[in-house]
This record gives sequence, structure tokens and C-alpha cells, in this order.
Amino acid sequence: MAYRIISSSFEWYPEEFIKQTEGKVDHGLDELSEMIKEEAKTQCPVKTGALRNSITKEVYADEHTAYVGSDLPYSLYVELGTRKNAANPFLRRALDKAEEFLAVIFGK
Repeated sequence: MAYRIISSSFEWYPEEFIKQTEGKVDHGLDELSEMIKEEAKTQCPVKTGALRNSITKEVYADEHTAYVGSDLPYSLYVELGTRKNAANPFLRRALDKAEEFLAVIFGK
């Protein structure tokens, strides 16, 4: 238990709280980054399918960080556009959708 109420006092055990929640945070990060990856694939423009197939996620639980994207050199040009081609921000749209999902869960 991360806290204990003794009569009218309250004792807090932050180390215990961290132990209890860390696995849940890591699992949530993994699930959310998977959702973003799959949404990016649906938002991604497709000519050959190479860009869509290159979208991956990497989760670093020890840092509580996740990366979603593509390692193809031209993915940046698709996302941000060029002088000749308009931007098609498929990753940004996927992230925006995830933010909407989180706003529903946690409130704004």
C-alpha cells in the first residue's frame, strides 16, 4: 500500500507508490505508442507501401519514452513537405488523435 491512514494522520510512502505504478505506466506507454504507430500507418500516404511498412515504434521503459516514426530518408519530406510538395503530416495526425484519446481519459 502506497499510503496508510492512521486515525487522523496520513503516512505517504512514495517508493511503494512508484513500485506499484511503474509497470502500469510502462504498459500504458507501450499501448499508447502502438496506437500511434497503427494510426500513423492508416494516415500515411501510400504509393508503394514502403513508407507505411517502415513505421515502427521503440519504447524505452527505463526512460519512460517512446518513439514512433520511419527511418526512410524521405519520410521527413512527406511529413513536413518541400517547396514542390505539400506537407502530409501523417505522424502529426496520429499524435493528435492520441492526444484526443488521452484528453478523454484524463480530462483537459
